[in-house]
Amino acid sequence: MRRFGLARTRTRLIIEAALDAVITIDGAGVITGWNPQAEAIFCRSRQDVLGQSLAETIIPERFRAAHQDGLQRYLAGGEPTVLNRRIEISALRSDGTEFPIEVSITPIQSGKTTTFGAFVRDITERRQGEEALLASKARLSSVIDSAMDAILTVDEEQRVVLFKRNDDSTSSSSADRRQSG
Repeated sequence: MRRFGLARTRTRLIIEAALDAVITIDGAGVITGWNPQAEAIFCRSRQDVLGQSLAETIIPERFRAAHQDGLQRYLAGGEPTVLNRRIEISALRSDGTEFPIEVSITPIQSGKTTTFGAFVRDITERRQGEEALLASKARLSSVIDSAMDAILTVDEEQRVVLFKRNDDSTSSSSADRRQSG
């Protein structure tokens, strides 16, 4: 019995120290677990959310019906659509602002009871980085397209990765030129 208590304490400490938010809900969609990272990401304390509906707490209104339908379908024996894989979706902070998250949700079967564990990561910074990279690529492309002179770019192994003649014909790599020639 003592070993069980130690294992349970260890598991609780791991969840509390996790870098991702760890949220658990019961089969009715009621929040039963909320770790410190969930508090930080969603700006909601554990005391405020335990016993509350997950859908009403962090799921944007436009996704709530799909969440409830998916939960009921799975519990009735249907095929899961978002379980056991990572998805990217929007979530709500306590002030109602939406932000992008990556979430993986796993069903947990204990006897006849099904609960769900969600591992959530705020991907706002990653999305901002992706958007900045796309904007940078678009600016570079614009500069290249408007260049009056020829442009030659090579990688660290001295392979041509971009060649633009001043007659507006552009090739992205020497491999492309070999395939077309």
